[in-house]
Amino acid sequence: MKTEELVMKFWKSWQSPADWQEMKSCLGDNYHFDAGMFQAHSAEQAVGIAQSGNAWKDVELLDIICRDDKAAIIYQGTDTQSGTRYRVSEFLKIQDHKIQGGYGNITILP
Repeated sequence: MKTEELVMKFWKSWQSPADWQEMKSCLGDNYHFDAGMFQAHSAEQAVGIAQSGNAWKDVELLDIICRDDKAAIIYQGTDTQSGTRYRVSEFLKIQDHKIQGGYGNITILP
């Protein structure tokens, strides 16, 4: 699977309706991600955090940039419970056709 296909499969997996098994299938066994207020140290933990979070609406993909072993994805959406709009930038490391982790930035929009 090409990097862009993997990243889009991952991104779509948590959209409504979410497919948590699909999300986990995109992540490597040693997955590690740090976005400050969101940190995951395994694929299971990442899926658990995503499952326990609030649903989003009006999610919009703003940009995706992919290379063989790296990707950047930028999107924004609205938390359905709080009404807060967020913009998220994720920088992902790809190895062995899986997302192994990366880092990100979460911004609250006005």
